[in-house]
Amino acid sequence: MKKFIFALLACCAWWLGGAQPVLAASPNFTVKTELPSNQLDPNVHYFDLLVQPGSTQDLTLLLQNTDTGSHRFRISPNRATTSAAGQIDYSQHAASSPTGLAVDIETLLSKPKTVTVAPRSTKRVHVQLQAPKTAWSGILLGGIRIEKLDHTTGETQAGVGITNQVSVTVAVQLQATKTLPALTPQLQFHGVKTKLTTAGALVFAKLENPLPAIMHDVTVTAAITQAGHSKARLKTTQSALNLAPNSTFALALNTTAKALPAGKYHLDLTATNGQQHWTFGHDFTIQKAPLEAAKQANQPAVTKHQSLPAWFVALLLAILAALIGAIIMVRRRQP
Repeated sequence: MKKFIFALLACCAWWLGGAQPVLAASPNFTVKTELPSNQLDPNVHYFDLLVQPGSTQDLTLLLQNTDTGSHRFRISPNRATTSAAGQIDYSQHAASSPTGLAVDIETLLSKPKTVTVAPRSTKRVHVQLQAPKTAWSGILLGGIRIEKLDHTTGETQAGVGITNQVSVTVAVQLQATKTLPALTPQLQFHGVKTKLTTAGALVFAKLENPLPAIMHDVTVTAAITQAGHSKARLKTTQSALNLAPNSTFALALNTTAKALPAGKYHLDLTATNGQQHWTFGHDFTIQKAPLEAAKQANQPAVTKHQSLPAWFVALLLAILAALIGAIIMVRRRQP
């Protein structure tokens, strides 16, 4: 019920606010965007900008604190990345960039800062954008993350851009030309990464979208077969993946419940966006976990002490029987 009330209040604020749409709301703060004159699509709530090379402008957010106490917020401009689940992520600051990235949008926006908003008031927050001096191809994609630092208990408001109950992300998309180039989607495969757990190994396929364009609605199908076996040890299909421009990511192929033991494996991976198709194959090895290797190294010594040869056991029994017989005879001779 509370979620419905907050959603209704957010919609009312949007209707009454006119030019500034409510991007998202939580129980005690809302975020609005002031869309500038170079906004390409006025019907979206994020910054979709046609930017002149070498230009400078401020991106303005209206941060409203509806609570009775003041709150501190961290404003972090980030480059868009692709998560291990294959979805666009705007929340990572200073994320490692692929070698083919020509322009990092995070370097074009002002550095992270912290602002304080007084009780029941609205603060205008500016993030400066400094465009590259020369034009670029395709789009540059990032986001401005607004995170409430003094966390309080509350409910989340469903909506575009909310990453958790105390943070909101506003996407920023930049292009230097009104018409984007027609780019044929590409998908690159860079091998396999494994992560050892107590249950076995998690397997990730290292993939890359090398183009300055979002790759939408990708389906990935993977089959992992252990050496010496014909039947796949693990099969998975993941659909509706959306890859950020110029991004590399490690797509998780299994969970802890399906972790794989040590051994040699082969991965067959196919991907499609409905028009293009990609096929990859790769051999890889899962090493023993340190604890498992130590147990196996100690196992022969333990077995050797626990299992004695049959002849040795028979000899011991014979000696024991002789000793018992000698003791009995000595006792019978005693007066």
